[in-house]
Amino acid sequence: MQALWPLLRFLPGNRLLVLAFHRVAREFDPYDPETPDAAHFSRQLDALGGFDVVPLGAGLTALQEGRLRRTAVAITFDDGYRDQLAVAAPLLEARGYPSTVFVSSAFVGGQNMWHDRLLWALREGVVGSRLDGVGLAEAVPASLGARRQLAGRCIAAVKSLPLSAREQAVALVEAACGAPPAPRLMLDAKELRELAARPGVEIGAHTRRHPILAACTLEEARAEVSGSRADLEQLLGVSVGLFAYPNGHEGRDFSDRDVGLVREAGFSHAFSSDWGVVTPGSDALKLPRVSLYRRSVLGNAMLLARAALRA
Repeated sequence: MQALWPLLRFLPGNRLLVLAFHRVAREFDPYDPETPDAAHFSRQLDALGGFDVVPLGAGLTALQEGRLRRTAVAITFDDGYRDQLAVAAPLLEARGYPSTVFVSSAFVGGQNMWHDRLLWALREGVVGSRLDGVGLAEAVPASLGARRQLAGRCIAAVKSLPLSAREQAVALVEAACGAPPAPRLMLDAKELRELAARPGVEIGAHTRRHPILAACTLEEARAEVSGSRADLEQLLGVSVGLFAYPNGHEGRDFSDRDVGLVREAGFSHAFSSDWGVVTPGSDALKLPRVSLYRRSVLGNAMLLARAALRA
């Protein structure tokens, strides 16, 4: 396996692969199999052994100055989960890997994100609870697997709704399911400051309430984009110059209007969820990222190599 790493030295120079992660759980959860546990995340980090892992901001500067000797990697997280501090940070620090965390500022010290609330309501809800209020003529099933499938359909039905309609739909599901209170998943202000103070950690903005910007009115979108920067700078006392679009697919989740709002808010760089590698010619406000989803080190290495070769 390690014999593969020297081959990565022949990848094109002066390119930056920006990796996107979200939660990192302590242990594997069959109800949420897409979230890596600590052991899986460690294997994902092992797939980076042949790359230079660089701070995102410094890597972008080095890229523009032509100083990246070969394809480099930067690690990012979205949303602002507590396990980014409790689980991911120690694993990164043990390897000397820097990271950037894009935080949705309204959830700092507040309720869980809307999709996590749906997952919890359907996981812990009373069997037979009806979801007609969100347009799904279904009832909460007994098995965990069937509940997970229902949660996927429910999230898909709610994801692109305007903010007020999305909140109403989530509240209806919670009320219908009657689940007990959920554990707190998001960082509070003290934890965010602790995370920001850790070696190699940079904080970026990810809107306030994680809406699909394309579904927002102009004023809603402006408040979400500029407000997130203002919130985080007030909370942390540092300048926040990096942004990531929620959901992040150009044309579907954000538009040229929203790119203009990001520019207006003063961000230097913004990141999508569209797959690719950052080059010196990339649009600074529509930069691509890559998500690692394979469970094998070999699969991850091949995925990274394929992404790095993409123009």
